[in-house]
Amino acid sequence: MDIMTKYIRSQVLKSDPKMAKEFEKRINEGLSLSNRGDQYKESNSLKESKECYEQALEIFQSVSDKQNEGDCLNKIGNIYLELGDSERAINNIEKSLDIARSLSRQSLSLKELAGVNHDKALNAKIAYDKHKVASRLFDLGDAFYNINQVEKTIEYYEESLSIYNELELSKQQTAHIFKLGCMYSLLGDKEKSIKILQEALSLSIETGDRSLESLINKALMGIKRIHN
Repeated sequence: MDIMTKYIRSQVLKSDPKMAKEFEKRINEGLSLSNRGDQYKESNSLKESKECYEQALEIFQSVSDKQNEGDCLNKIGNIYLELGDSERAINNIEKSLDIARSLSRQSLSLKELAGVNHDKALNAKIAYDKHKVASRLFDLGDAFYNINQVEKTIEYYEESLSIYNELELSKQQTAHIFKLGCMYSLLGDKEKSIKILQEALSLSIETGDRSLESLINKALMGIKRIHN
């Protein structure tokens, strides 16, 4: 839950316990709908999944729960991506990215106001919010790839990876670096593509991800063959 929602809830709890109970009930309804949407998505029932996410979104918006609102927008965007509606996918994912960035700025501002550097809970919240931003950026890159905007895809992938590098999340980095290397291959930049894929290969070996290691090796062989 985002900082503003927590503040509102704390004030409501102080002034009106009955309203606070209703507030919590609404959030739980939204979470239940979102979880149901996840289940529908797993079974490839995309229409039903989207309906659940949209209902959950309305609830989260009504109680100003920005964290869950952003999550729902991103889920809806990814459903549209699977349905082939790239315009709506981009629109929803961009909104979710805006929310993620706003929440990340709030967390950093709170740290500055508090004047502390070793608060584990606050540092974990900052890392969590940055991870959300990185994830949204990568999803947005995927959406632009769907409409053949490879340069735009690379732009979002690279911005996402800069955050993953900062957070030192090797497993997420590896798969994303692999995809970035493939994008440069599509642009015809063999040298940069191979350099990036070799970086991904090293990370896959380091993290013990054998399936990804095999995939990267195949991509490297394919790129060298195509460009020779």
